[in-house]
Amino acid sequence: MSVERIRHKLAEAFDHHQADVLAEVISVSDDQLVKVSDFSELKEIVADLAQDQHRTEVRMEALAQVQQKTWIAVEKLHKQVGGLRKRCQAPKFSSY
Repeated sequence: MSVERIRHKLAEAFDHHQADVLAEVISVSDDQLVKVSDFSELKEIVADLAQDQHRTEVRMEALAQVQQKTWIAVEKLHKQVGGLRKRCQAPKFSSY
């Protein structure tokens, strides 16, 4: 409802100054109310965020599994390098 229409309705029961003030207060209050369309939009946004969160969790789990495999491979490589190092070391001669 427009401010003018609200003013006109209020002017039937109040003097013009009171009707103006009340119409302005009603208009400001109405502008600050959360509308049903706002809730619908928020629900859609929350649903999108929930889907994005789920996809992120799935990707994080996949990354964690790959990281675990990488650490296992690094440990194996570390053991192999350590073994090679021992085999490749030249014998040390003591000086007489």
